[in-house]
Amino acid sequence: MKTLTFHVKSLLIEAGVSGKTPSYRRRAEEKLKSRLGLSLPELHQDNRSISSPNAILTWVCVEQGDERISLDQVAKDIMRIQEMIRSTDIVIGAFGHLSDKVALPHVARIISDQLFHIVQSRYERTMQIPFGWDKSISSTIPMHNFNAGFRSYAPETEIISLVKSQNV
Repeated sequence: MKTLTFHVKSLLIEAGVSGKTPSYRRRAEEKLKSRLGLSLPELHQDNRSISSPNAILTWVCVEQGDERISLDQVAKDIMRIQEMIRSTDIVIGAFGHLSDKVALPHVARIISDQLFHIVQSRYERTMQIPFGWDKSISSTIPMHNFNAGFRSYAPETEIISLVKSQNV
């Protein structure tokens, strides 16, 4: 699993499909639904738009084998950043573009949803970007030392086997 986190001000995210005409948007949505199937959540008024004046925006890339990742550790890292920055909101979204070994869509959706629920149970002002939909993003990233960060997490079994092989 990989995460890319930004401290963002005046965040606005719109989810949906793009296109100038209704027929083009309808075809784009049908194509997206056929590609992602049940992994694609329904869009409605409550999840189509996300806004925040001060948020931690975390993009999560679920990779093959991430079923063995400790999501608790990922959640702790997100919370640590939120506490350090003192943002009012946490926004989590799936972002497959951080790896060439992405998990299957239904696996990525399940793991992304689990991570969201863990973080939301610790910090109520947590929002989730709808999985798989096209996004329009408008934000400002303030200039400071902790405005962006990247983390990579390995499945626990690989960490344990690496430690054992090096007799640490």
